[in-house]
Amino acid sequence: MELAKEFAKNNHEVTIYANIGNYDYKALENRYNVTIKDISNMVFATHNSDGKLANNYMNKALSRLLGRLAEFPDIEFYWKISKILFQEKNIDLLISFAVPHPIHWGIAKYRSSKNNNFPTVWIADCGDPFMGNPLTKPPFYFNYFENLFFRHADFITIPIIEALPAYNQVYHDKIKIIPQGFEFNLSELHIPPENDKPKFLYAGNFFPPGRDPRPFLTYLSTLEIDFEFIIYTKHQDLVIPFQKNLGEKLKIKNFIPRQELIDKMKSMDFLVNFSNNTNLQSPSKLIDYAIAGRPILSINNQMIDTRLIQEFLNGEYNNSLKVENIEQYHIKNVANKFLNLYYSKITNS
Repeated sequence: MELAKEFAKNNHEVTIYANIGNYDYKALENRYNVTIKDISNMVFATHNSDGKLANNYMNKALSRLLGRLAEFPDIEFYWKISKILFQEKNIDLLISFAVPHPIHWGIAKYRSSKNNNFPTVWIADCGDPFMGNPLTKPPFYFNYFENLFFRHADFITIPIIEALPAYNQVYHDKIKIIPQGFEFNLSELHIPPENDKPKFLYAGNFFPPGRDPRPFLTYLSTLEIDFEFIIYTKHQDLVIPFQKNLGEKLKIKNFIPRQELIDKMKSMDFLVNFSNNTNLQSPSKLIDYAIAGRPILSINNQMIDTRLIQEFLNGEYNNSLKVENIEQYHIKNVANKFLNLYYSKITNS
C-alpha cells in the first residue's frame, strides 16, 4: 500500500487489486487518491482484508489433502488473474507481489496467450524465493510455473542480492534488487526508555526450524532475574507452553497496526530478531526495528549465545545487529527504483 500511495502522491493513476472481503476502502481511496478493486469470487482463498478466514470444513479437508502438493489454497489466484487483466485496458506498469506466487503464475499464463491488451511493462516482485526457498522446498513440478513467469516478466525484483542464488540463473539478467519500502522520518529523536526491568519485544511469525523462538524461551526460563518479553505473533501455539514457567515475564499478543507497533518498540530496551539461518531471506521487520531506533538482539536458534543475551539483559548493546543504509528503504527511493525500471524498458524497446 505504501508504494501505491507514493505513486498516487506523484500524480500517477493507481489501481490496486486485492482479496478485500467485506472491508470498506472508500475512505482510504479518497484520502490517497487510489482505486482499490476486489479480485472477487474467491472460493478457497484463506485471507482477505477484513481479517476473516475461509475456514470451512471443505477448506480444511482440501488443505490437508492438497496443501503443499498443489499450493492450495493460493493456487486459486492462478485462474482468477486472467479476468482482471482482460478487464483492465491501457495499463503502463503492472507490479505484482508474491507471496502468494500463483499471482505471478496467473499473469504469465495470460501473457503467454498473446493478449494484445497486456500492460506495457510487468515487474514481478518476490519477497521470498519459491523453488529455491530452503525453508519450504516445493515439489519439483512447480518449476514449470516458476519458469513460466520468469520468461514472461520484464523484470523480477528481489529485496536482497544474497537471495540471487535461489533463482534460476538463466534469468538473472532480469533480476533487480529493490528492497521493501516504508514511510518514515529518521529526524525524530530516539530517547532511550527508563524501564525498571529489562523489556524487550519480538514481532512477527515463526517458521521452524529456521525462525524458531523455543530455544531462546527455553534459556529465558532458566533465568531468575525479572524481565518482560512481549511477543506479537499469529503463531501463538509455539510460545504459549512457555507461559507456565515464565508467567508474567512473557506476554503474548496478536498483531496490531504497524505504526502502533513501532511506537511500542520505541519503549523497549531492545528488540529481538530470530534469524532464518539462511542468507536468502531478510526479515522486513528489521526495517521497522531500525526505524524504532532500539538495539537489536539477533538470535540464532541453532546455537544460543548466552553471553550475548546476558549482555543485552545488562544493558550492554555493543553487539547489536546493525541495519545498514536505512534510507534505501524509504518509500520515495523504492518507488523511484520501480519507475526507473519502467522507463528503462520503454526507452530500450
